[in-house]
Amino acid sequence: MPACGTFPPVDLESPVEPTVGSELLAHIVSQRECDVKETEVKPPEPLFLPIAEFEMDLADKPFPPFPAEEIVAQQKQQDFESGWVRPIVLTAGQPAPEAGPAPQPRPLHLPIAEFELDLLDKPFPPFSPEELVEQQKHFDFDTGWARPIVLQNLRIAA
Repeated sequence: MPACGTFPPVDLESPVEPTVGSELLAHIVSQRECDVKETEVKPPEPLFLPIAEFEMDLADKPFPPFPAEEIVAQQKQQDFESGWVRPIVLTAGQPAPEAGPAPQPRPLHLPIAEFELDLLDKPFPPFSPEELVEQQKHFDFDTGWARPIVLQNLRIAA
């Protein structure tokens, strides 16, 4: 059977009857006689994805606590580093300077365009009287002539 739109041209003067139409009809009839099986299509089942925040057995297991001796050793090491090693390294052997007064907090000024008029967009300059007359002339032409003609043409075409 030829594909759709690729049928050979039919010679109307030929004494032989064209067979393309009967072949197409036979093909359609044979397709209609095909055995069709009804299959029930069910919607997909909802997908259950566990959430680790609510399913505690999915969460990571906590690490075992440190033994007491190790905590004492870590605290002694931290005291040694913060009281002896760190100040020497940070000051490079020089005496630490005396701390001065800290700056005072001040309010944060954020400009608001509705209240700060210099932040607003500048207004456009007004049109000259000649330009206004020209625009009114074009508007009158559009509303008086062009638009009704276009609308009438659209009505006729529809």
